[in-house]
Amino acid sequence: MGNLKYEIIDNLSTIKTQYDEIQVNYMKWGNNPPKYDIRKWSFEGEPLKGFTLSKEEMLELYADLKYQLNHPEAELPEKQLFSSDNEVKEKLIDFRKFVIHDDMSDCESNDHDYEEIKASIYVYSSACGMQQYTVNAYYCNECKAYYINEAEYNILRRRGKLMCQVFTSDSFEKFKSESNYGANLRPESLLHIAGYNVGQEDNLSEDVRHKIIEYVIESGLMKKSEVLYLLNCFIETRELMQSMEVPVSRWKADREWLRGYKSTGKRLVGIRYIVDER
Repeated sequence: MGNLKYEIIDNLSTIKTQYDEIQVNYMKWGNNPPKYDIRKWSFEGEPLKGFTLSKEEMLELYADLKYQLNHPEAELPEKQLFSSDNEVKEKLIDFRKFVIHDDMSDCESNDHDYEEIKASIYVYSSACGMQQYTVNAYYCNECKAYYINEAEYNILRRRGKLMCQVFTSDSFEKFKSESNYGANLRPESLLHIAGYNVGQEDNLSEDVRHKIIEYVIESGLMKKSEVLYLLNCFIETRELMQSMEVPVSRWKADREWLRGYKSTGKRLVGIRYIVDER
């Protein structure tokens, strides 16, 4: 590393190999702010090849490694992630519930009643289809919402589209203030919350839109006839608007696909909430 000055603030781990050692340190290089540093060091104390990470990047790496080491079966699409014994209870929740990717500082400062849980979330990608993943989470009984940290959320987001309603803490507070929070949602709201959108900003592919519609039907949130009725309404009320040419064409394509769609009979789950009573 030449003559670059460094200062090791904290050694987090050292793994000795035959020829050198691998160290994980919290340290400063030159006049730069301290970062997490993963690198090889010679036995003489000379830094070799390695890389540095910010706190956020380190947390994301930690969460990803922890997840993969604890849940290697999650990558197997047919693998069940939940025990079927009597010690674990499962609670099915759908898009009427809320997942927040942020810390729980507001809940803690306001002395909310919350508990640590495991949440199982379906994620869809064109490459892997629908997959189920389990993450560490919290459930706040006063906010009626599930919290996952930013690192866990980023891991899931890289794998595809989360099939549930997702907020940041700020956007959730705005949602509560601007909506009839806690009331029954209209069918068009459920479809939108599930992630269905034909806007050019979202630019969802036809495949993803169809999977979202399938998910809504197979999870029991809406019937096929209800989704068809909504698509017909969208088309009829906007078909003559020149600015809506692209959305209307997408609604029509989705309607034609849905007319030929037959239910698989498999009941899908959005998020399941588990309590270990041992």
